[in-house]
Amino acid sequence: MKSIRPGCWSEQGELEAVIVCPPSIVDIPNARIAADVNWSATTSQDKAMAAYLALKTALEDSGAEVL
Repeated sequence: MKSIRPGCWSEQGELEAVIVCPPSIVDIPNARIAADVNWSATTSQDKAMAAYLALKTALEDSGAEVL
């Protein structure tokens, strides 16, 4: 396993590596449940995963290592 020490040393340099966490594995189908888990809105796990995968792919395509 690769040892990492997250940090940011430049706001102007090219992004080399980034930590991206996947979304929740459950749907948040209504406002009450969203409020119960301190989320601002409902969400679909399928939509969240699609957005996550699109972001991950875009970052990889730009040359960044996604951890």
